[in-house]
Amino acid sequence: MNRLDLRSESGFTLIELMVATMIGLIVSGATLAIVIVSVEFSSNYSDRVDATQQGTIAMTKVTQALNSSCVSAALAPILPASDANDVWFYSMLGDSPTIQPNKVEISLANGQLVMNTYTFASGTSPATWTFSPTPTPTSGFTLLPHAAQVGSTPVFQYYGYGSSGMLSTTAYTLNTTLGSNAATTAEIAISFQANPSDNWTALGRPASFSDAVVLRLSPASSSNADLPCS
Repeated sequence: MNRLDLRSESGFTLIELMVATMIGLIVSGATLAIVIVSVEFSSNYSDRVDATQQGTIAMTKVTQALNSSCVSAALAPILPASDANDVWFYSMLGDSPTIQPNKVEISLANGQLVMNTYTFASGTSPATWTFSPTPTPTSGFTLLPHAAQVGSTPVFQYYGYGSSGMLSTTAYTLNTTLGSNAATTAEIAISFQANPSDNWTALGRPASFSDAVVLRLSPASSSNADLPCS
């Protein structure tokens, strides 16, 4: 009868088990790190795409609105604004022979880019034009729910014509308001940062946008405010 020789049985020593465990932990840790980085990269990319899509739509709406701001040959398109993150202008999209514009404000406030439209109420010239005291809709139209300045650059920069008759390359300096320079503003540069829907601004998730709109090719030249814009 053969006896079982325990000394002939192969197995792992405690040191071998510890080494194997350490190797398993290292491999698992590396795999987990790769997964975390992949998820983070995917989230970062998705947020960037989201911010880009929302910012593109917002910029399109802003430029379309400003392109409708020349409503009369005798009127400057832009109205005095409270600060460089705020623009006021007349807007007329209809083809009525009588000028009946709306008054529009686009502003960056409380982390949102919002457009307020005050509808035309009555009047036949700027001196007698009246507008609704509340915007439509009442809370304004949110162009971008999560927005910010691009660094220290204001959302709106205003430019006029230089002495040579060409558009100036130096923006008007705003102290408190745009003031009298509103009457000679011929171009507006727009810059803003669009944040994703989750408003997470880390790791390059926001997208920056910039564009410019030339409001008219010549200064207001007629005393008749009821003439169409030229």
